[in-house]
Amino acid sequence: MFAATADDRAVSPVVGVVLLVAITVVLAAVVGAFALGVGEGQRETPQATFDFEIVLEGSGQPDEMRVTHATGDTIPGDELYLTASVQVQHESGSPGPEDRLSFADLGAAGDGVSAGDSVLVEPPNGDPELEDKTVRVVWDDGTGRSAVLARWRGSEA
Repeated sequence: MFAATADDRAVSPVVGVVLLVAITVVLAAVVGAFALGVGEGQRETPQATFDFEIVLEGSGQPDEMRVTHATGDTIPGDELYLTASVQVQHESGSPGPEDRLSFADLGAAGDGVSAGDSVLVEPPNGDPELEDKTVRVVWDDGTGRSAVLARWRGSEA
């Protein structure tokens, strides 16, 4: 058959040593990443709950919905949005032109939106009912990370 030469016997130990060195380098990189905090600095999605309350206006006026931060983290007003199939407005302001406005644009507290802060949502003038609407509270940090924190759906939505 084949006769083993000195060169053939050295292949297995060399392959073994190369694999051990590769494993050591990978483990050192993983340990170094944890030790140096690589991946830190990413903010977690804020945890907050929101209450939705229908405010019936009567006398031909459209219904309104008050969206209130009930509990949880304080969230910067420019990172918290209402998205809806209706206009939105702050309780003391004029109607907003868009279906997605930040809480800061709606007049929420400058230090951030915290428990007790609220905004009003109302349908456009030609559609006074909320039953077929959906309203969402969305967190968006401006870096491509976002999450729906709360959602309300009308009975016909």
